Amino acid sequence: YDKMAPLPLIGMAFRLPVIEDPDTLVFDVIAQILSAGQSSRLYRSLVREKRVAAQAGGEKLELQLGGVFFFFAVSP
Repeated sequence: YDKMAPLPLIGMAFRLPVIEDPDTLVFDVIAQILSAGQSSRLYRSLVREKRVAAQAGGEKLELQLGGVFFFFAVSP
C-alpha cells in the first residue's frame, strides 16, 4: 500500500528462459490466453466473475539473459 496510490496493486513475476530457448514460444501462447485484453482468462476471472479486481493483466518480457512473465491485479 502507498498513500500516494489511489488503489492497491498486487503483482507476481516468474523467470523465463533465454530468448533462444525453444520453450519461449510456449510462453507467447500462454501470455495471450491468460492476459491479453478483457477477454483473457485472468481478466474474466478476477474482474468479471469474482469481482475482486478492478483491472487485471500480465505481460511477457524477453530479455537477453532470460525473460520475465508478470501478472498484476488492481484492487477496487
